[in-house]
Parts: sequence; structure tokens; C-alpha cells
Amino acid sequence: MLRKLMAEKVITIGGKEYKLREVTREELFEHRLSNKPGLVFKDNDKLWYTELPNDKVRFKDVERKSLRHMCSSDYECCSRLSALPDPQGCACVRDESFGPYRRAAKFRIHLCKVSLRIEKYSFLTYAIETFNMVEDCLKVLSCKNCSRSKVKPTQMDIDEKKKKVLALAQNLNPDIEKMSDLNRFAEPKMKF
Repeated sequence: MLRKLMAEKVITIGGKEYKLREVTREELFEHRLSNKPGLVFKDNDKLWYTELPNDKVRFKDVERKSLRHMCSSDYECCSRLSALPDPQGCACVRDESFGPYRRAAKFRIHLCKVSLRIEKYSFLTYAIETFNMVEDCLKVLSCKNCSRSKVKPTQMDIDEKKKKVLALAQNLNPDIEKMSDLNRFAEPKMKF
């Protein structure tokens, strides 16, 4: 899928192929402001765009097998996956999606400028973003800043966390003796 995307500039969503065309940053900004659903692929410094038929298409409908999200997947996570300032954190995490605000006409242009946008991040070499959709999404395929580390929890890690939760709960309420006691004292929607 990624090879086809890079070579032919075609992406398949829900069994239908969409041809991407190269756009400038300015053209892409206008597409974002148009309220029409779209998808953009970043290939180094080039931007490739296609309009999608409606905002009911979800990013999860994109063929995902070869489009692995680099920031976090399969128990691996980028060590910069945090809202901390650079160099510990990442601007992609700090910036908020434009999606929830796109209908706020008064501040529309300003909000779009400061929001999460694929073209803002020079450290992304390959990435896909959808916008003006039910679920806006940014998927990083290759990043110059990424340093991945294994984060698969072991049973020992889980047991240690349970002990810490129990100790904290016991500090708050001495009547709690074991993990199952937490449910008696939890709010109705919280179950441990």
C-alpha cells in the first residue's frame, strides 16, 4: 500500500481508489477552510491532496496493514510522544486538531493556522492526514525525530501498579484492605 501510495499517488479507502494531486501549502490551507473532507499525504517536502466524497469516510477505512503509525503501535512508542516542549516532546502532540473548531467562523483562519496540520512539521518525512471529517486523523509513517522504545507491560509491571494503586487507596481510606474493596468505595462508573 505505501509503495503504491508513494509511486502512483493513489490511496484506497473502503475499496475505492482516490488519486492524489500535488498542492502547495497555500492551496492546502484553502482546502482546509472549505469544510470539504480531504486527505493529504506528505512525501518529504511535497504535499499530495484528494477530496473525499463525504465526511462519513473514516480513517480506519484506509488500508492499514502497511501503513503502521510510527508514534505508537504494537507495544512500541516514540520516546517523544508527549506534550512536553522540544526536545523531550512533540509538536504533533501539543497542537490541537482544527476539527472541533472548523465551524467557528469568527476565528476560523487563526484557528486553522495554529492547529495540527501536516505541512507545519518539517520533521515528518511521510505522513497522512484527514481533515474536515467526522474523525480527523494524522498518521505518521516516517519521522526524523522518532526514537522508538518497547513499552510492552509485563505481568510484574501490572502487579506493581496494582500494589501502588492499593497503597494510595489505603492512604485515602484505611478501610480498604484489598483491590476488590476498591469497587465498594468507587464512584458508580468506576470499577477496578
